[in-house]
Amino acid sequence: VELGGVSGSVEGRCGALSARGQTQCRGGRWEQGFAELEQGIALALEQQLLGAAAKLEMQLGSHLLPRGAVDRAEQAYVCGLAHAQAAQDTRLEGRAWTGLARVDVYADRQVAAFEHFEQALRCTRSSLDRVGECRTLGLMGRLEARRGQLAQAELHFRDALDCYRDQVLPGRFAWILASRTEISLRWGRVEHAERCAESALVITKLRGTPAELAVAEFNLGMLLLETGVIDGAEAHIRSARRVVQQMGLRRFLGDVT
Repeated sequence: VELGGVSGSVEGRCGALSARGQTQCRGGRWEQGFAELEQGIALALEQQLLGAAAKLEMQLGSHLLPRGAVDRAEQAYVCGLAHAQAAQDTRLEGRAWTGLARVDVYADRQVAAFEHFEQALRCTRSSLDRVGECRTLGLMGRLEARRGQLAQAELHFRDALDCYRDQVLPGRFAWILASRTEISLRWGRVEHAERCAESALVITKLRGTPAELAVAEFNLGMLLLETGVIDGAEAHIRSARRVVQQMGLRRFLGDVT
């Protein structure tokens, strides 16, 4: 059976390959998922559908990174950026810059990461891409926290959450709430840290993916460990590790998109 229907459009077939590929990856069937996405990329390029090719390249990159395939992910984002620019699609360009910045974070290239994040913010804001802006600001906050710049990190996290001040926060961004937990704990704001961690877990249970739920579970577990609730901490950490092992993830904290 031909994807998208016998008489379906090429765009529909690319969309079907994208959906199938991402579903495979989220279910831990990585190689099958990568193959579906790569097939979609080839089809899109064959038909000069540069916007579709850019989306598929970035989807591929986002799933390669947690598997530790940094070089392959970087190539996917570089190609995605080139396709987005050729298509003159500022929204997709912004998301590609964010992807490249994530690669920089994995490769410990902090200067390059901040430069790429700034490029991403310029594009996401000019294209009114709220999802892209929220993700970029959240990742900038994670990087600042890693550098020990907690005040700047907290500002980025607040700006990220403010993107959804008039709407319910999507499950995909619960990790931003989870990230604030560590900062509040370091500042001695234990109650605020607990609220952030518990809210992140509730949101991911309602609207998150298994990988996002693992982040929230692990985050709450580490908070409970820090505050001396050992039994509760172990239960949440075990739950997170079980999901990570089932999905075959190698890295996931702060990297969920």
